[in-house]
Amino acid sequence: MDETSVRQGMSPTAKAAVHRHTEAAVFFRTCLHQDQIRTHIRDPETGEILDLDPLDWLSVSTNNFSPLRLPDHVGDFAPNDDPAVQNPNTFIRGAYRPVFVWRAEFDTWLDKTFGRKAHAGGRPKGSGALAPADEPLIKKMHELLQSHEAQSANDAARMVAEGAKGSGTVESKQSRLARQYRKKYPLEGN
Repeated sequence: MDETSVRQGMSPTAKAAVHRHTEAAVFFRTCLHQDQIRTHIRDPETGEILDLDPLDWLSVSTNNFSPLRLPDHVGDFAPNDDPAVQNPNTFIRGAYRPVFVWRAEFDTWLDKTFGRKAHAGGRPKGSGALAPADEPLIKKMHELLQSHEAQSANDAARMVAEGAKGSGTVESKQSRLARQYRKKYPLEGN
């Protein structure tokens, strides 16, 4: 069965997924080809890390069906003799070797290319919705510590955690209360 026949038998959702996958493959290969991300392989005998030539990363045509075959076909390996893969020569010492990138370099590229944010959403740190409801418990914890009925912020939090609001476990409430106590009373040596 040829690629055109396979595409004709696909649902619109599957066709859209193939299109997105192909666009992503072309984009990523273009970035590799432009040396935005360095790719490497390891020589299994010497342990030496070898840089792959970015010019060998050929971009796949957006009309080419081959990127779909890459994960099932070769996994982490990139044989240079397969026209569907079109990757650099990774055949060393009798076998194809995995291609890898350094995590820090990839993260830098990802940040630069897509502008990732350290915190993508949610409420600002420290502005927990339960903080006002926890205030009476924090005061009770302080009293327990001052009267030496509790030995630490964790001990005091354990004593009052059952009364804390929220849907978390008693242990998570205890941890939250102890953290809030330490923030409010940092000099108490707790």
